[in-house]
Amino acid sequence: MSEMTDDERFKIFEEAMSTPEGREQLKRAMEQDIPKRLKIEHYEFGKMIIGDKEYTEDLIIVGDKVIPNWRRKEGHLLCVDDLSAIEAKPDFMVIGTGHDGLMKVDQEVIDKYSPRVVPTKIAVDFYNDLEGSCNNIVAAFHLTC
Repeated sequence: MSEMTDDERFKIFEEAMSTPEGREQLKRAMEQDIPKRLKIEHYEFGKMIIGDKEYTEDLIIVGDKVIPNWRRKEGHLLCVDDLSAIEAKPDFMVIGTGHDGLMKVDQEVIDKYSPRVVPTKIAVDFYNDLEGSCNNIVAAFHLTC
């Protein structure tokens, strides 16, 4: 099967847009391609609000799911084993190291995931700014120190 030309794509698009049913079908198809992600509404020391839910323990966001009460085996050191909830390497990963950036990230995590590692407030901004830019985003947040 040969590659479709831009003119052929445009003709199909025009035909679809010429009827209400076609417009509705295109709208549904486009909505499926838009990444659905959670938005972090607020962060302060020890507290994060995602949507209308408040979290007071560390957490990981994988796609459209929040994994609450996230614990690390070694407290303020993040190791690969602490990220077992991540099934596949994400397109982008951000790690919030705490309000004052005290959580450390093991080199093995850096090598495996190539994350952006920053204090949690900055990680929140990175995460929220990525809306619509990639599908497979993981964020891990230490909420306190």
